[in-house]
Amino acid sequence: MQSNEKYYIDLHCHSTASDGTDTPSRLLEHAAKNRVDVLALTDHDTIDGLAEAKLAADRLGIRFIPGVEISACFAAGEMHILGIGLQDTVQLRTFLQQMVKNRDARNLEILAKLNREGFRITLAEVEAIAKGRIVSRPHMATALLARGYVSSRQEAFDLYLANGAKCYVQRDSPTPAEGITAILAAGGVPVLAHPIQLGLSRKALRQTLLSLQTAGLQGMEVWHSDQNGAVQHDFLELAEDLHLLPSGGSDYHGSNKPHVAIARGIDKNISITDHAIVERLLQQAGMNQRKDIEEVS
Repeated sequence: MQSNEKYYIDLHCHSTASDGTDTPSRLLEHAAKNRVDVLALTDHDTIDGLAEAKLAADRLGIRFIPGVEISACFAAGEMHILGIGLQDTVQLRTFLQQMVKNRDARNLEILAKLNREGFRITLAEVEAIAKGRIVSRPHMATALLARGYVSSRQEAFDLYLANGAKCYVQRDSPTPAEGITAILAAGGVPVLAHPIQLGLSRKALRQTLLSLQTAGLQGMEVWHSDQNGAVQHDFLELAEDLHLLPSGGSDYHGSNKPHVAIARGIDKNISITDHAIVERLLQQAGMNQRKDIEEVS
């Protein structure tokens, strides 16, 4: 890649291994076409797409960072913890497999509620839409749209599937501390994802971050497609004040979030090009992995 061109960093992306619409290989190809030279794949509660993504990244000359996005319980619904630069370990896979089992149980409850609302949606129908991937709410939204029950997937979420909607079911999720511990044990850097989505005041967010730091949190997502320039400025100040590593990414999901562009978010409001951000995160990941080796030995 030519050094006189501007390239971008995206440390929060999703593939078909969870709820994105691009396969891991296609995601990397899309990133290359959009001048991304560093990318982290952070699928929800799974690392199944990492191997394919790494092969594609090597072929395309993109620096690839393995990651995950863990869904944790939180008073207002869910809190998401990113694991940046982690390793594929038996312990991590066991932890994530339990989360998939919890997700499967939740899916059945959601479908039961949808059926009670009069929507004739079956698990087999949703599984066919998922095409062998982890079944999640976007697949249910697609099923509702295909049958004509809603006019868009967004309407499906707004009326039936989003937190607080008629058919929403809270998942049996790990605590934030448990998610952080699992990431640290795999040598990754735990980063609070899209803090804006927690809906907290500045004071409440600070207290939450301090509590999470006690559990081992090491970073926060300053740049995100839901966080505009003013919010990013405030969050960067907060991260620096609390000695948290700043991170960021688009939260790209392909056509499941058509308004979010890879490495750009919405209206190019993230566009991260500072590679020092990546180096600091990877340096911390290396320290976490060495610490893990020392503890085992």
